[in-house]
Amino acid sequence: MKFNMLLNGGFIVYFRHGEATIGKDYPTVIFSDCQTQRNLSETGRWQARIIGTVFSNKGIPVEATIISSPFCRAINTARIAFPNKNICINYSLAGVVALSGEVTISDVERSAIIRDTKSLLELPPAIGQNRIIIGHSFPKEVMLGDVPYLTGIVIKPKGWGNGYEIIGKWDFSKI
Repeated sequence: MKFNMLLNGGFIVYFRHGEATIGKDYPTVIFSDCQTQRNLSETGRWQARIIGTVFSNKGIPVEATIISSPFCRAINTARIAFPNKNICINYSLAGVVALSGEVTISDVERSAIIRDTKSLLELPPAIGQNRIIIGHSFPKEVMLGDVPYLTGIVIKPKGWGNGYEIIGKWDFSKI
């Protein structure tokens, strides 16, 4: 099965946070205040548990630190899915939300978000481990494209400045 390729490590698996509550984030999100943003719904918490269960049941090695967007819904997805791991907040992942067009950003800001995210996807994980990133979906035509809930984008990093290869989009709910 395709999940077996993760057993030797060397990949990045990028997830969109679990399903969030209906509504919108406040115009000025305060990352340390979850009341200013959409949070995980009960379904989103269930989705996070499914992701963690698959990694645990399959014995897939994961780095000691999970990389997460600073939004509470991403952090909580990471905490629920990987409760025994450290969480490293990567503020550049918050910019992925701005790529959706709901917020007006300049071409310079857009380029910086893409550049920073690309560099995150180029760096290989520790030997024998896989890196987990919990972020947000991208617009269809940008970088990883649409990231459905419970779908891990499996990426083979080629080293800083050398890009990355998308191996596939794997639905973790069908295991």
